[in-house]
Amino acid sequence: MQVIFDTGSAWAWVFSEKCKSANCPVQNKKYLQSKSSEYHNNEKTAQMLQYGKGAIIGHPSTDRACFGGDNKHCLDQLSFLTVIKAADISSLKGSGLIGLAPTPDKGDDQFNDPLHKGVPGFVAQLKHSAAYEKDFDPVFSFYLSNDTNEKGKMIFGGTDYEKFAKKGLGE
Repeated sequence: MQVIFDTGSAWAWVFSEKCKSANCPVQNKKYLQSKSSEYHNNEKTAQMLQYGKGAIIGHPSTDRACFGGDNKHCLDQLSFLTVIKAADISSLKGSGLIGLAPTPDKGDDQFNDPLHKGVPGFVAQLKHSAAYEKDFDPVFSFYLSNDTNEKGKMIFGGTDYEKFAKKGLGE
């Protein structure tokens, strides 16, 4: 599943498998929550996010989310929205969005019951997570490439020093 990383937003969301073509862009892949045994949501509550003239409405949800290509570095209950309705975002080239902007600290209470109190910001969840802190440094980094033969990349919890540090500097 490919998502867009957005520095102007704080929340994470994906198009739900329940978001039908009349309400969501047809070309975008959907999150298949029915295939996850750890997925939970609250269909009695919805959050709306505005993006310029576009908007999404989704249910607060949690599921297991892993960083990297393996299942060794995972958060058991990452909170996000499963989008059931969207308007004027058909040009989005992904299955959802991961917001990287900070959010105001509302205390630990914001993390206790996201299915009923609303989904906290993505970066705030990483900062608050003991599991994430155990496996990763509290940073994320980007490598942007102008070379069509070398893709850019994003790293959560570390830095690829070979991409920007002089040889021999390391960590």
